[in-house]
Amino acid sequence: MAHIRLLRWAVAASLLAVVANAVNVSTADASRHCKPAARANLTGCNFYRANLAHMNLSHANFSKAILTKANLSGANLTGVNMTRTNVSYANLSNADLIGANLDRSVLTGAKLDADFTSTYFDGPTSEGIVGIPKSITHGWFISKGYLVGPSVNIAGANLEGANLEGANLEGANLEGANLYRANLTNVNFTLTDLGDADLPGENLTSDIFGITDFGGTNLRAPTFPMLTSLRLCLLMQIWVEPILRVRIYLRPISKVTFSPATISRT
Repeated sequence: MAHIRLLRWAVAASLLAVVANAVNVSTADASRHCKPAARANLTGCNFYRANLAHMNLSHANFSKAILTKANLSGANLTGVNMTRTNVSYANLSNADLIGANLDRSVLTGAKLDADFTSTYFDGPTSEGIVGIPKSITHGWFISKGYLVGPSVNIAGANLEGANLEGANLEGANLEGANLYRANLTNVNFTLTDLGDADLPGENLTSDIFGITDFGGTNLRAPTFPMLTSLRLCLLMQIWVEPILRVRIYLRPISKVTFSPATISRT
C-alpha cells in the first residue's frame, strides 16, 4: 500500500509541475503580446498607470485595452485603433492621434490637449475632460468637459448653460441630460435620444429634429409665442399619443404630414 501512495504522490506532483509550467508560459506569452510598439497587436492589454510618454505607437491596435491613468503625453498615436478602449484619466497632452479610431472609447477625465485631426469618433463616452484639443475632426468639440458630436454617448451629462449652437448631435445619446439654459440654436437632433432630458424654454430654434425620442423630457418655461417644432413634437407625444394609442414621429412643423409615414402603431 505504501508504494501505491508514493505513486499517487508522484503523479500529483507531476500534474502540478505541468500546470505551473503552463501558467509560466502563458504569462510569458502575455508579456510578449503586450509589449507596446508601433503596429503591435495590444488587444485587451492592461496598461493601467503605464508610462508610454513620447513612444512611437503608430498604428498599434489598442482595441479593448485598458489605458486608464496611463501617461501618453507626446506619444505618436497616429492611426491607432482604440475601439472600446478605456482611456479614462489618461494623459494625452501633446500626443498625435491623427487618423486614430476612438470608436466607443471611454474618455472620462482624460487630458485631451492633443492633435485629433481626422480622428474617427463613434459613440465615445466622456465627462470631466481636461484641456482643449489642438485640432479635432470637423463637427466635434469640447463643452463643459464633454466631447460633443454626432453619435456621442453622454447620457446624464450636465450641460447646463453650455453653448451648443450649430452642434451636430445626430444619433447622440443625451438621455437624462441637463440642457437647461443651454444654447441649442440650430442644433441637429436627428435620431437623438432626449428621453428624460431637461431642456430650456428658450434658445430653441432648431429645424432639424428627425425621428427623435423626447419621452419624459422636461421642457422649461414653455410659452405659446415661442412655440417651436420641438414643443409641437412634445405636445403631440404627451397629449395625442396616449389618446390615439399610437407612436407619432414628427419632423419640424414646416414638414409635418399626418400620413402612414409619420404615424405607426405601437
